[in-house]
Amino acid sequence: ADKRSLHYGSINAAESREILIREGLVAGRFTGHPGFLKHNLRLVKELEDLESRTRRRDIVAEEQVLFDFYDERLPEDIYTAGRLQSWLKRDRGVDESLRVSRDRLLARDPGAAVGQQFPDHLQWDDMRFKLSYQFEPGGDSDGVTVTVPVALMNRVPLHRFDWLVPGLLREKCIQLLRGLPKAQRKQLVPAPDYVDRALLEMEADNSDLLEVLSRQMSKLGGLKLNRADWNLAGLEPYYRMNIKVVDAQGVVLEQSRDLNALVSRFKGDTRQSISSTRKAGPERTGINKWDFGELPQEWRLRQAGTDIVVFPALVDTGECAAIELRDYPSEARLANRGGVLRLLRLDNAQQVKYLRKQMLRGNDFNLALAGAQLDRATLVEDLIDASYVHAMGIDENPPYTTEDFANMLARGKGEVVGAAIALESILLNTLQGRAVVLRKLAGLGSAKWPDTRQDIETQLLRLFQPGFLRDCHRQWVVHYPRYMKALDQRLERLAGQYAKDQKYMEMLAKLGTPLWALVEKRPGLCLESPPATQFRWMLEELRVSLFAQSLGTSVAVSEKRLQEQWRALEHWVRLNPH
Repeated sequence: ADKRSLHYGSINAAESREILIREGLVAGRFTGHPGFLKHNLRLVKELEDLESRTRRRDIVAEEQVLFDFYDERLPEDIYTAGRLQSWLKRDRGVDESLRVSRDRLLARDPGAAVGQQFPDHLQWDDMRFKLSYQFEPGGDSDGVTVTVPVALMNRVPLHRFDWLVPGLLREKCIQLLRGLPKAQRKQLVPAPDYVDRALLEMEADNSDLLEVLSRQMSKLGGLKLNRADWNLAGLEPYYRMNIKVVDAQGVVLEQSRDLNALVSRFKGDTRQSISSTRKAGPERTGINKWDFGELPQEWRLRQAGTDIVVFPALVDTGECAAIELRDYPSEARLANRGGVLRLLRLDNAQQVKYLRKQMLRGNDFNLALAGAQLDRATLVEDLIDASYVHAMGIDENPPYTTEDFANMLARGKGEVVGAAIALESILLNTLQGRAVVLRKLAGLGSAKWPDTRQDIETQLLRLFQPGFLRDCHRQWVVHYPRYMKALDQRLERLAGQYAKDQKYMEMLAKLGTPLWALVEKRPGLCLESPPATQFRWMLEELRVSLFAQSLGTSVAVSEKRLQEQWRALEHWVRLNPH
């Protein structure tokens, strides 16, 4: 009869039973998924995921194995869904007997270490990124995919993803070796052996993989390799991590294998994304006094299944302060310094008004400021800031609670004016010395000794950058007048010692260039890193030792001592990468 359905079981029970097993149980189309079927389908999916991770198609047994498993256990009269459900209800032991073992579904055991070789997550600092795998040659998601919440795009390690996962790193390195120019490639055969030896000395971190590989292969093969020798374009796409950026709800915003492009694309979205998922976070604006209780040193939230840690900071916004979130604790500490200073000044408005009126006044200062070519109003504000920093001990004991802030005020309020007067005296001598140096520089003429002129102008720029009094530790600010005298003596002797001057400049550039490059990347480095602070002022003392030895130095300095201090700084940076 046309368009009238009837059950096939009574017509052909054997074929109906086969359809039930193959389409209902093996393919998972059985309605309701009883316990045994959930177990079996989950196990198949786990093993298929192993195939995607290891990029093999020989781990899961053929479907016929699972069909045979069910065929052996289901009675001949179980050929409909209803009959199967009734059987499961009648005999509670049936469900257990229909659960297939992992060994039965394995065509080839990938080994116990596969979880370590192809992990589910990638841990970096306090961040845990989910990893997923697809074996889909030519597909957009082929290989390893890391899921990154948009809130973390400012914090992702720029090189760590290049190391992929342990199970793919070896093969990637082998393929890189095979892509080298022939002259280098023939010195590194067999490639797998060289890679195995190199990997013993390599550890996945946020270093440039190609630079690390260049060093290791240069050492092992007795040749000179650099980053430009490697042919990244010749690698299959799955040897580059696929980065999937998701919003707070886990919706994919974009995915790409170009991390730098993604960071640029979403750089402005991270703070907004965090704010949108925070219901009652610490952020506030328009703060004029410490009336918010405790400032938490970290704040935790969850976004797209990932735990995110951010760091609240009390930020100076000009006329008042605000609590904002920062990506790293070092950023929060540096920003917090300015916010605390702003609230201290607001709480002592009359004292600030008095200092603003009294400091850097008189004919001596008028002449010194004119000769030093510096603005009085700007210097006064800097001096006031520095007075509070020194008197209150902001750097030594930053406050995080109302009680901490109140104790700081009580302890240091009476010391501010004395600190300002001491700084004012140092500043007068400094300005007078700077005026002399600028006058002698002007007398050289624009074409005479241009390299020395540029070196001195750069030194002055660094010594007198905005906020130099506030940001210079009291241990070093007292030496500013001596640094000006050293510059004066250098200029006085320049005509007769130009060759020696150039030699010294070369040494100073060699020692100082790495520091200034690092400071450019991390502007607050000399505030947060004691080794960096020491190295920076040892450089200044070395200048005194080289160009004006008679003035003496506050610490023992030499090229060797600065090299030792630089190693201490490098060690600090490795321990504090952000």
